[in-house]
Amino acid sequence: MNSVDRTASDGGRVDFARSKYKSWPQFYKKVAVRAVFRAYLRTLLKWEPLEDPEPGYSVVIACNYNLRGILDANLQLIAKQDVSNMKALFVAFETTEREFPRAFIDDTLRKYPHLPIEFLFYDAYQSKGLRTIDWPWTYAWLSWCKATARCRTRYLLLHDYDALPVRRDFFEDRYRLIREGGQVYLGCDFYRHNWITTDDKLAATWELMFDVCFVRRRFRPVDIFNVVRRYGDRLLEFDTFLDAQKRDGTTSVVVAEVPGELVHLSQVISQHTQVLNGRQKSADNLLFVPYMLFVSGSPRTMEEMTETLKDSAWLDLVYFGKTIKTPDLDWARAEWITRHIRATELSLNGEVRPAVEGYCDALFRYVGTGGERSKVPHGA
Repeated sequence: MNSVDRTASDGGRVDFARSKYKSWPQFYKKVAVRAVFRAYLRTLLKWEPLEDPEPGYSVVIACNYNLRGILDANLQLIAKQDVSNMKALFVAFETTEREFPRAFIDDTLRKYPHLPIEFLFYDAYQSKGLRTIDWPWTYAWLSWCKATARCRTRYLLLHDYDALPVRRDFFEDRYRLIREGGQVYLGCDFYRHNWITTDDKLAATWELMFDVCFVRRRFRPVDIFNVVRRYGDRLLEFDTFLDAQKRDGTTSVVVAEVPGELVHLSQVISQHTQVLNGRQKSADNLLFVPYMLFVSGSPRTMEEMTETLKDSAWLDLVYFGKTIKTPDLDWARAEWITRHIRATELSLNGEVRPAVEGYCDALFRYVGTGGERSKVPHGA
C-alpha cells in the first residue's frame, strides 16, 4: 500500500484546520520520511496465516531494555490476575538475546512459574536498524509484530509496559468480550490524537485485543505500521494498527475505567525513549517510573527523587542522567499521577506504604513551589 491513499479523497478541498499537516509541503515531506521507514521495516519480519489456532488468548508486553527493572512491577499485578485462558505471555525486548542478561530471564521465570512467560528478542539486523532510528513507535511495532508472528492463539492483547491491571479479571473479561462480540479489534478507548477523533471509531492501541487469524491473513507486518495519507478532507497520520482498522475488519470499544480497572498514565515508555535520545525535554509522566522501580524492588531511585522533589523549587529534574522539564505538572496532573500510584498500592498491598506516601507528598510540594500552577494546597 502507498503511504498516501488518494482513493480516500472525496475530491474536494483539504481542510488544513482539521488536519495534522497544515500544508502540502509539510505533508509530502512526512510521506517521504515514512516511505523510507516502511521500505526498511518491510525487510524485518514476515508471518504466515494462522490456520488452526489454539483456544485461549495471549498477551504481549513491548519492553524497554533500559527500563527492564520495572518489568517486575507489571508481573506482580499480572500474577494476581485470573489467567485461566492465557496461553502465552510474550515479554519482548528490543535487544538481542546475546546482549540480554541471562540471570534476569532465569530469575523472572523462577519467580513466576505459573505465568506462561516467553521472552522474545530482536535479531542483530532488527536491533541495529531500529537503534539507528531510535523512535519509540518502531520498537513497539516490531515487538508487537514478533509476538503476532509467534502467537498460537486466535486472540492477542497488546499490554502496555506502563499499564498495570488492578481489576483481577481484566484480561479474562477482554477475552470474553471479543469472543461474544465477534469483532476483529477490541479496544479500551477510542483514539483521539493527531486530529483523529472519536467520530472515526478507531480503537487506541493500549490494551487492544485483536483476531490474530484475521490480521495475519489480511495484512503484512509493515501494513500495521504508521501511515501518512489523505482521508476525506484531512491529511493525517494513522498510528500503529489504525490504518489496518480503517482498511478491513470490525472495531468495537468497551471503555476500561482508569485507574479503577487499569493503572495507565500512557506515554511513559515513549517519553523515556525520547528523553534519552534527546528529542524531548518535557516529560512529567516519567515521575511514575521511580514508583514502578520501587515496586520492582529497587527503592533507591524513588528515595532520591523524593528528596529532589522536596528541594527543587521547580528546578529541572535529572532523569537517567538527562534533564527533564515538567511544565504541565500542575495540581491536577500531580493528583492524576498519585491516584495511579495509590491504586497500584491498594491492589498490591491493601494500603499505601509510608515511603510511597512520602513520594506522593513530595510531588504535591513540588507543584506547590510553582506559585500560580498550584491553586489548591495539598490536603485540602
